[in-house]
Amino acid sequence: MEAETDATEKIDSFIIKATNAPRDFFENRDVAKRYFRRFGKVKLVMFKPKKNALLVEYANEDSMLNALEVAGEYNGQFFNVTRDTQIIPKKKKGKKNPDPDWTDDPEVRSELEAMGAFGPQRAYELRSEAMNVDSPGKQRRWKGATGSPKPIKKKGKESISGEQSDLAQIIKQQAFTAEEKYRILDARDKLIRIRLKKNIELSKARATVGTCPDMCPEKERLMRETQHQVALYEQEEGGKGMNAKLAVKQYSRSSADQEAPLPQELRPVGVLQMTMGYLMHRILGLCETSDVNIAEWYHFLWDRTRGIRKDITQQELCCQGSVELVEQCARFHIFCSARLVAEDPSVFDQKINTENLTKCLQTLKYMYHDLQLKGESCKDEPEFRAYIILLNLNDGNFMWEVQQLKQTIQQSREVKFALAVYSSLDKQNYVKFFKLVNSTTFLNACILMRYFTQVRISALKTLLKSYSPRVSQSSLPIQHLTKILGFEGPESTIDFCESYGLYTNVERSRIILDKSGFAPPEYPYILDRAINLVESKRQQSVGEVVCGRHLPPKNYETHTPQDSFDNDGYLKHALDFDEVDRKDEPMKIDEPEPKPETPPPEAVFAPIKPVERKEEDKPRLVVASQIFAPIAIVEKKLDPPPVSPPAVKSIFAQTGGLFVPTTSLWAQPTAAVFGDAPKSIFGGEVAKADEERLEAERKKAERAKEEERRRREEEEEEEERRRVEEERRIAEMRKKLIEEQQKRREQERRKNVEIKAAVCNVVSDLLDAVEENIREEKLAQIARRMHDRKVRSVVAKWRESTRRRRKRKALDFEPGWFGARSVKEEAEELRMSGQSLTLQSMKRYKRGRPLEVPVSDVGELSKIDLCELTHKLLRKKFLEVDMKIHRELFWKVTVSLPHEVEYGCGLNHVEKVLDSYIKWEKRGLTTVVVEQSKSLPTITYCLEKQKGLIVNTRNDTNGFIFIADDFNEDLCERIIQNFKTYGVFVKIPIALVLQKYTEEKSNLKTLISEGIISDYLILVDKFTSKNLINLIEEGLIFLSTRTEKSPPLELDTLKSFLAKYLCNNLWKRANSFSKWNSNYKTCLKSPNTVIYLHNEALGRLKKILLDEKRHEYAKFPDIFKDFLRSQIPDSLPCDYKYFPTFWEHPSYAKHLEGVLDALKLPNFLENWPPLDPLQLEISISKYCATVVADTHKCFYRTMSVLLKDVDPSINFKNVGNVVWTEVIELLALEKLEQTDFSLYGTGFVNKSVYNQLVAVYDVNLLNEYVRSDWFYVNNPVVKQKILQLLEEEKVEVGIDSCESDEIDLDAVLDKIRQPRDLNVGKIKSDISSCKKLLTDLEDSVVIHRKILDKSRHFLKTIMEEG
Repeated sequence: MEAETDATEKIDSFIIKATNAPRDFFENRDVAKRYFRRFGKVKLVMFKPKKNALLVEYANEDSMLNALEVAGEYNGQFFNVTRDTQIIPKKKKGKKNPDPDWTDDPEVRSELEAMGAFGPQRAYELRSEAMNVDSPGKQRRWKGATGSPKPIKKKGKESISGEQSDLAQIIKQQAFTAEEKYRILDARDKLIRIRLKKNIELSKARATVGTCPDMCPEKERLMRETQHQVALYEQEEGGKGMNAKLAVKQYSRSSADQEAPLPQELRPVGVLQMTMGYLMHRILGLCETSDVNIAEWYHFLWDRTRGIRKDITQQELCCQGSVELVEQCARFHIFCSARLVAEDPSVFDQKINTENLTKCLQTLKYMYHDLQLKGESCKDEPEFRAYIILLNLNDGNFMWEVQQLKQTIQQSREVKFALAVYSSLDKQNYVKFFKLVNSTTFLNACILMRYFTQVRISALKTLLKSYSPRVSQSSLPIQHLTKILGFEGPESTIDFCESYGLYTNVERSRIILDKSGFAPPEYPYILDRAINLVESKRQQSVGEVVCGRHLPPKNYETHTPQDSFDNDGYLKHALDFDEVDRKDEPMKIDEPEPKPETPPPEAVFAPIKPVERKEEDKPRLVVASQIFAPIAIVEKKLDPPPVSPPAVKSIFAQTGGLFVPTTSLWAQPTAAVFGDAPKSIFGGEVAKADEERLEAERKKAERAKEEERRRREEEEEEEERRRVEEERRIAEMRKKLIEEQQKRREQERRKNVEIKAAVCNVVSDLLDAVEENIREEKLAQIARRMHDRKVRSVVAKWRESTRRRRKRKALDFEPGWFGARSVKEEAEELRMSGQSLTLQSMKRYKRGRPLEVPVSDVGELSKIDLCELTHKLLRKKFLEVDMKIHRELFWKVTVSLPHEVEYGCGLNHVEKVLDSYIKWEKRGLTTVVVEQSKSLPTITYCLEKQKGLIVNTRNDTNGFIFIADDFNEDLCERIIQNFKTYGVFVKIPIALVLQKYTEEKSNLKTLISEGIISDYLILVDKFTSKNLINLIEEGLIFLSTRTEKSPPLELDTLKSFLAKYLCNNLWKRANSFSKWNSNYKTCLKSPNTVIYLHNEALGRLKKILLDEKRHEYAKFPDIFKDFLRSQIPDSLPCDYKYFPTFWEHPSYAKHLEGVLDALKLPNFLENWPPLDPLQLEISISKYCATVVADTHKCFYRTMSVLLKDVDPSINFKNVGNVVWTEVIELLALEKLEQTDFSLYGTGFVNKSVYNQLVAVYDVNLLNEYVRSDWFYVNNPVVKQKILQLLEEEKVEVGIDSCESDEIDLDAVLDKIRQPRDLNVGKIKSDISSCKKLLTDLEDSVVIHRKILDKSRHFLKTIMEEG
């Protein structure tokens, strides 16, 4: 029978109530839980969306008070937090009472007392549980007087099933094969799961923390090896089995019947990073090799990266390491979307790959949010926020999500680029879209590749709508479409257009725009790999692209996989399953405090020993198991008595004995039993006086208990009232404090908002004003230029008209005027070039004879063949000037035509002939024709057209052809305008094509004397069609034979340039010189001398890199940029064809100067040489701290150089003889490594293919620097140091003797052979000096011989290559 009682009682509850809570708490309940967990342990969170409130129950009072004090603000939104003071009903659990109710029957009680053979003064309370009859076959276990009446089983000692026993036996078996080991580990895991299921508490359940130390758990390795599921990349050499060091955990799909993973099956963050590092080092780069099965490669990496993500999810990891792992998985899928785009769908499914990428990015969003709540930020978050935008360009709803991001992320370069791409796609600006693809990073281009087909279709529709007339058909050049739509080549352009119903002409050079034929294909068009547009951007290995930075260390190489079995094949770390073997033993009862056991009575009628009772003991319980069996006395400290005494229960229960125990109404037993003689069970009389006395004592005891109970209740009520009052007072104080804090926060927030608004308004007004001023200045400048251009044109026309009117007036109004020339000469002077044609036209109209005017001789002219005309000449000339064979050559000629005012009416004829012969094309703002030869070396030609005084300021042409009627002032002005922007080092040949030429009237000598013209050719003939073409060809031939040498400029990365010429080259030469000059070597032992030489070398290189004369050389024509074999140089240093556009910018030069100044080394301020090793370590440590940031690594490397040939315990004084060149070289290289040479943050990163600082230098100046010996004894500091050393050594040898290459040995020998009356000491000194000089001379000869041998070998190699 069960007795259940429902009652409500006031318990200690720690509940707070949040009203007016933010909507984020209800939209995502995890947000609310994480927010309130910041203040303490949360037991329960109840949501009430309709009331916009939450109830949060904490585990203790401190957590609740902390929440009341701090909580109330989330993301700038304030809400109220108060304590919930409701009385919580608590349902008491009913206790099972296995015995039936007992009736309070005096006859039954007296009978039982008589049957128990106890006197009237002894009373015992029977326990409430039914007593089991001890079986005669088992030994009875007796507890002490204070033992528990109910056996409590120990945890972990439950009954053991047969299945568990079998599993335990399997674990203890011996295993030799992989299958046997797998069976043992599987049994171990099953036992662990059985134990976990019994001990699990859902309220305390948490995420599993992985403990697997390997890339693949041991059990999975054995299982897969048994089932022959070993991947190709995990096999041993020869493919015989699995290599445990190469095995990576396989992805397993989740299912409903799948067991939860154990800790040894999950990998922690460190192991996951080691696994990803292995994949990036060893597997990812294999896709570039031709003998790799790309399908196996992709599916292996996809499966293993999914396994990594699943481990992160199952452990609920959210840290910087897990974020980095998911980011690398996302980069892998981005890379595959472009690399495998052309693969068969059975190999690579773009849709599934996109789904995996989306899952990675969604996980990253949640991780970024959780880490932000912890106060942490991720450095790559802008990059992946941009990827999310680029993946959803067709869905404009992402803009709301972008607006919720932090301001720093919104203003980041990556997010701005993504928004620019969205803008171009939204506006259908296909040209801007592909320009952005050209300028972006590799991974961005990989994502954008999915939009190529969409943008190209939109572009074709726009072109069809714009260029297709109603009736006739128009066409576009294939080269043009290839360029603007980002195709790989003409063939891919033709293939794409034909798949959509647009076909080419017969020559396959133009696409015919036919609206009627345009239709989508039956099957979707499959993209090919974009090698030129996308994959050419990758400058790193595939592993580094996925990693996002340099690859991590190869920790997997030193890792040893786990082995749970010893050499004999037994499990090393078996679990404690001893109870499985002892399942037949009786269960032990928990004993809170071990007490001495009370032995059972030997017989029923034996005398009962007196039981002593201490005053502090509570009432005791005596239990009898059978009527005729020995009596077991068990004592228990009972709880305080309830309000009403316990009821007497029924005696008729179905138990093992005749009678069952009853609960006595008496409180305590007597102090002793009636002596040694026991009474019979069915005999003995009870005296009436004793009964009355016993009854009186019982009532008295009951009254005392009742009074004690009432007193305790009153004390408890008083204590409860005081506690409630104290809590109320504390709550009011906290409420006031919280309200004051909220008011103060609200005031501060309002002040901050007002300040921000005011600052924003002021800044906005200032920016508007600045923009308005800039706009007005720009417009005024444009208007001024337009006005000046119009004025110059009008003035030129006015001058010409005035000159003619003046002559005509002189003829008409001065009849007495006689000129020195005849009428024919005057008429010839006034004759215009188009006058004959005009007179013929007048005669035709007057006489009605139109056929008398001859038809112009301009007919169909064949296009000029620049390759046939100049290819051999240019190849020969470039070989002569550059002394090497080029793979590709570029040659540009500018044809300058006269203005209408300068030439007159015959200009149209000249232009028409040239247009028919050269076939000009409009390219942007210029009119050019570009051709490229097919024979090697490849020569790209360009003929640019200029007219009048509108000149090209790029300074990039190789020759000029000036066409004019005569060498007049206008032609002279044209020549000056074209040449005035060229530098002093540029010499450009020109060809003058004239109809007439008078040497006396020309200003040619003046132009030559002023250095404007250096090499020229004058061609004179009438400008008929044939003559003009011949003149142009002669001019081109002349210019091809006068081509000047390319500019002596080269480009290299700044870091490589400084490492070569500041660190390596300088100190090699210094060490070489020191070998044959001991005084110079002594100077190099001084640290400050070597530091001075380093800083001076840095200054000299700085002058070379910032030399203004570099801008005086010719530039590479921009129009040839698209015809380069590659936009990226094959090697560095490279010539001027690959120079970025920003290298001449003043701000770049200023930034370069700042970087170079930061590389200077400070002086060594400590004493040198040191007195002991400790002083050496301190001085080197201090100096390293002033040079580099990472002093630890630099210190040990510097010490290793200084102590390379020195043992501190033996010859420490030799430290002073160490040459400091190697030390300074090491420090300089370390400083270079720690210097930021990146272009990011400079504003020039997207303006070229380079991502770090570059150096453009004059090769001639650099050669002078390399060949000079400025660092040798002629250097003033070195010279002064040598003189100081000589004075200290008192050697009278001047510095000139050390510098001279020739030694007068005869003079020294004559000096030695002088008579013996000279000073013997001086003679010995002279002899030693002579020997020293001879030794230095021999060393010098050997060194110079080696240098000559290297030079001879180098020149021989160059000549063989040429």
